Amino acid sequence: MYQFIYVITTALSIFLDIVLTCMFISAVLSWIIPDDEYPIVNLLNGFVELFVAPVRHVLERLGWFQGIPLDISFLITYILLSLISAFLVL
Repeated sequence: MYQFIYVITTALSIFLDIVLTCMFISAVLSWIIPDDEYPIVNLLNGFVELFVAPVRHVLERLGWFQGIPLDISFLITYILLSLISAFLVL
């Protein structure tokens, strides 16, 4: 049973590391290539949006961070996924 839990947590940790890396690359590319004319950038942004959209929806429903021009939901998602990944390693 312990081996099964180890395999699941390791796979989830690897997946979260991939998601966090994609989020970082997407953030950097948004400064370098702001217009989404490249298909790989659109694919990357679509993948990242799967994780950011629920957090953005919750923040909009709560009415938090409405007047800020930055996408705080992206930062909050990155921090939450980083914390989950850190707890999985423990």
